[in-house]
Amino acid sequence: MSFGMSGLGGHRSTSVTSGAGKTASVSDAGQGHEVRELSELKPGQTMQGEVISKNGSEVQIRLDANTVMNARLEKDIALTLGQPMTFEVKSNTGTQLALRPLFENTGQDANSVRALQQAALPVNSKTLSMVSALMEQGMGIDKKTLQGVYRDMMTNPDSAARDVVALHKLQLPVTPESLHQIAGYRNYEHQLLQGIETIAEGIRDTILGLVDTEGGSVQESAALLKNILQAIAGTGDGAGSASQTNPQDTVLPDGNAGAASDTAAGGTGVIPETEGEGRFPAAEGEGPLTAAEEAGTAREDGAVRERQETEGAGRETSRPAGRADGMPQDDVLQGRLPEPASADQQLVGRDGMPLLTEAQRGSLAGQLEALGLPGEIAGQVRAGAIGAGELLEHIAQALAKGTVTREALSSLMNGKGMQQLLKGQIENQWLLTPRQTASGEEVNRLYNRLREQTGKLSQALSNAGKGGSELAKNVQNLKENVDFIQQLNQNFTYLQLPLKRFGKNAHGDLYVYTNKKNLAKKDGNVSALLHLDMEYLGSMDIYVSMQTERVSTKFYLQREEMLDFLEENMHILNERLLKRGYSMTSEVLYREKPANVAAEMMKQEGEASMLSMFSFDVRA
Repeated sequence: MSFGMSGLGGHRSTSVTSGAGKTASVSDAGQGHEVRELSELKPGQTMQGEVISKNGSEVQIRLDANTVMNARLEKDIALTLGQPMTFEVKSNTGTQLALRPLFENTGQDANSVRALQQAALPVNSKTLSMVSALMEQGMGIDKKTLQGVYRDMMTNPDSAARDVVALHKLQLPVTPESLHQIAGYRNYEHQLLQGIETIAEGIRDTILGLVDTEGGSVQESAALLKNILQAIAGTGDGAGSASQTNPQDTVLPDGNAGAASDTAAGGTGVIPETEGEGRFPAAEGEGPLTAAEEAGTAREDGAVRERQETEGAGRETSRPAGRADGMPQDDVLQGRLPEPASADQQLVGRDGMPLLTEAQRGSLAGQLEALGLPGEIAGQVRAGAIGAGELLEHIAQALAKGTVTREALSSLMNGKGMQQLLKGQIENQWLLTPRQTASGEEVNRLYNRLREQTGKLSQALSNAGKGGSELAKNVQNLKENVDFIQQLNQNFTYLQLPLKRFGKNAHGDLYVYTNKKNLAKKDGNVSALLHLDMEYLGSMDIYVSMQTERVSTKFYLQREEMLDFLEENMHILNERLLKRGYSMTSEVLYREKPANVAAEMMKQEGEASMLSMFSFDVRA
């Protein structure tokens, strides 16, 4: 807003300008001290006024009983008579005053200013945005709340007010790490999967940067790579063991309605369950296994492995047949998933797909022999008859001998085989199969691995003087995200589900809406939001609500061309639910923007309370 001062009648005036798209004049009806006070305003200070007339683009704003500011609107700003406004001084030369309106729609501006004054806080753009954010979230603007939020804003001066307010609303500690994470969640940059996919390439670039640098130490490079490989190998330390889970170190809270005891007793819900609460039905053939089924599966797995050893364990697993357009066949939609091959005994991924082509295995085997690995190990690599984690342990042992040459290390890290091996092992450790999402124990084990292994990676990089590298930053961000999810789960039921299926990665968010009143009534009503990012369907939000045996779903897609495909196959899901005694109604809709999980949490009234145990199957 720019202001050009001119005399009105016998009033004294002075020239001022501002940069918010308006021109105006200020006239002094008294002794002139009001104008002098305006010229003495400093940047950051504010003034208040009331719109008293409007004629086209011309408006008059009364600053006080003796001072009226005439302004010409150069932009379409909605103003109403009697509307109070607050302006912040951007600059002041004594004759030129630059102002900007703090709000364009300032119906609650006066209340905000009064609340800040009563809390003995300065009135400026940052504090007013803080009050606005608090009111938008339905939070109080009492003295205690304002001073608490303001204190955190001053401790973190580069943070946005809405992010500080969001953490207060979510009852989370306000730290630089949590502010960084909540900003990522708000901007759709929160996915664990994004961080996971950058780590393998970062390892390669970091090691090559050391090896190929003139004067770089080969032994230091080898030592760093050894520590990195041992951190992600997942063997010998229990990180990937199905039999070892620390109940004190889980992402699902263990103090809510018996969640920990249910998990320890073999409960398999992603989210804990209490008596009387609704349960989402699992997909046919893919749900949690009973003890008898688990025993049968173990016997079957043993028979499969024995047969593989007899027939030749190195045989590659073929990719499931697909349609001409690349979409999976109907057997996938019907739930007839192929049994994944064992990643412990073969060079396969989490979903049973081969990690390396035959040519890549042959090339990698030669590079490993040059590195000093025994011919027996190289032979297993050529046959694909060794697990990725075990192979990384062998490579780490060879690196520890201190006899690696620059040429051998450079050739290994430049090879496609090693790049795919690193990528595959990280995904084996840090991604879930759809079947595993049905088990709270499996999800907890995943988060424990992520937390433990990212911690080891950070330590290894720091010890090698690479704590400020891009790789170290990505690893630290991934670790902080896992910690943030754990903090969220103290008050909310929320998980990220990084998925691996048929050689493709997919991201999932699972948030369960909680309401204390509904919980107290024990009416069995459960609602959840599942967000998925998939290669073929694109971004999809699924809202699920269940009341006793009635299931209601709404599917929101960002790709209009997939609406018909989903509708054509919806009967498959309905039929599977009917077999379990549930009835389903569904809608398939288009939506341009995906749901924001953090915003969904913020919408909930009152304090969030943890639902206790039920199973939610993301594949149903």
